[in-house]
Amino acid sequence: MANGKISIYAFPSLVREEIYKQLDCFCLFDLLQLSKKVKRTFKCDCRRINQKIAIVFGEDITISFLSQPKNEEIGNMQILSEAELSGFEVGYFQKIGDDSEVFAIRDDKPTPTLKMLWGNPWTGLQRVCKELIDIFHTPTFDIKIDLDEHKENYEPIISWINGISKFVKDVQFTGFEFESTILTWCLENLKSTSSITVSTFLGRYVMPDVINVKTGILTICDGKWVQLTHLESMDCAELRLKKTSLGDAILNQFLHVLKRGSNQNLKSLTLEYEGNVTIDAILFGLNAVKRDEGEWAFVLDTGDKCSFTCITEANAYPYGSPDTRIEISIERK
Repeated sequence: MANGKISIYAFPSLVREEIYKQLDCFCLFDLLQLSKKVKRTFKCDCRRINQKIAIVFGEDITISFLSQPKNEEIGNMQILSEAELSGFEVGYFQKIGDDSEVFAIRDDKPTPTLKMLWGNPWTGLQRVCKELIDIFHTPTFDIKIDLDEHKENYEPIISWINGISKFVKDVQFTGFEFESTILTWCLENLKSTSSITVSTFLGRYVMPDVINVKTGILTICDGKWVQLTHLESMDCAELRLKKTSLGDAILNQFLHVLKRGSNQNLKSLTLEYEGNVTIDAILFGLNAVKRDEGEWAFVLDTGDKCSFTCITEANAYPYGSPDTRIEISIERK
């Protein structure tokens, strides 16, 4: 039998889709840069690629491809400066979209990695992400920003995220050595994201009394700085505070403010304490009715029902106080 080439266009659409899904993310990315016709066929055949894209603004900029639902990294792209090119590395010129070409180096161990060296890494990131959006229709981006590394250029990053916000699921902030004004500016200027995670440690810095942040889900991993005025100014459907230090009296004040009609978009508030709380003090004056062990309910002035649950968990250390989690949920009409 004579050997011959078989055109990918000769296969039915479902077969082509399976072929595409068997390729790793870089082989697929390379293939789609070679031909506009192949790219058009792929976009017609593949309605959804089951992977998520994570972008990390750290010392370098990294784009990782994560399998779903396991969230395991299957490959990553590193957006580097041409100044980081070693004379001993062998690479090739990688086409990006219709008008860009960049020197690239591929390494398959231990995780498939594609290093791309740009004259301006920021321009490189924008062009690569534009191509990913064009290829994958509606990719999901999770973005992590190390504010220690980006104290000077966080504003253009936030502006860029706002421009692609419909593709962004979660934005996470990390860092230890930046001023609180930087985090405040980022939170107040980030628009239309479904989730924000604050994994920073502020140390000696103090946050302003009011932070006008608006998002679907806001998670604060070190919530010791969060006070009553912060709770009132956070416009979220779901708010999660870990390692909170809100006292019983402060939480009681917030529940009274909530009862009178504040935070009208709030549906869920979770607070995690390292230690005990006093339920009678927290629920004082709310006419709360006990429904079950650890569960109470009261009615807001709007008529909405509010459920209050307190869960105590044993501390991992034998002589420590138990940890406490409070879950507040509101049935909005």
